[in-house]
Amino acid sequence: MPSAKDGRMSACGSCDKERKALYRASNPAAIKKASLKHYYKNKEVCLQKAREWKKANRDKCRMHNQNSPEPKERTRKRARQWAIDNRERYRLNMASASAKRRILKKNQTPAEITEAEKTQIKAVYRIAAWLREHGDNVHVDHIIPLSKGGSHRYHNLQILSASDNHQKRDKAPTDKELEIINVLQES
Repeated sequence: MPSAKDGRMSACGSCDKERKALYRASNPAAIKKASLKHYYKNKEVCLQKAREWKKANRDKCRMHNQNSPEPKERTRKRARQWAIDNRERYRLNMASASAKRRILKKNQTPAEITEAEKTQIKAVYRIAAWLREHGDNVHVDHIIPLSKGGSHRYHNLQILSASDNHQKRDKAPTDKELEIINVLQES
């Protein structure tokens, strides 16, 4: 058999397909890793090609989404399994998403929030999640409630027991309580 330019032996098309199929079947982890590496390296191109394909094949997409509950069920199953495997991250994500929804609804997301402050906010939610994992029934509470004009900033968050948070509801702190909070935050 003649040698190819790259030094490998040439093969017929069907033999090459069989060889590739055998490699894919025996190395799924390597294939997945290479696919992900390619995707992240060429993300914009891959997304553009996917958009073009969906646009050209709308009927196929529509039929697939309407007539096939299996992919939806598979997605739900995968999401449930991830939530079970990553309980703390799932709870953190849910708490954060819930707060984001309420904040967006009330239009109280500060535009000038920094990455450092985002990290501090996430840390508060992580601490609360850790406490819940270890048996404490706690909530992340806004000191000045969002409904009373409070913002979703690190200095306006506190961890309260669930019973205290339910008693507080959406009451704003008194002037005396605000003074105490300010003193505690400064120290």
